[in-house]
Amino acid sequence: MHHEASNDTQSFDPASKLQVAKQCLLTLIGQLKETDYFGLVLFDDRATTLQPLESVEKINMPSLKEKIQKIATRGGTNMVTGKYP
Repeated sequence: MHHEASNDTQSFDPASKLQVAKQCLLTLIGQLKETDYFGLVLFDDRATTLQPLESVEKINMPSLKEKIQKIATRGGTNMVTGKYP
């Protein structure tokens, strides 16, 4: 199964909502199988690919978890950049 997530990191989103989103991402990646694919795009006024779509067996999960924990708010929301990075 292929999974790709987008996370809006707009600066006026309360930190508690961002914390919930990060916890959801950590839960999701903890349930992935080696045969799955996963990618993660962060967006606000620009898009940043945090994890390119890749086979889970090739992803360094400890590193990805650390990157997710470090996600912080920034900028405003431009939905186009979130859809087409």
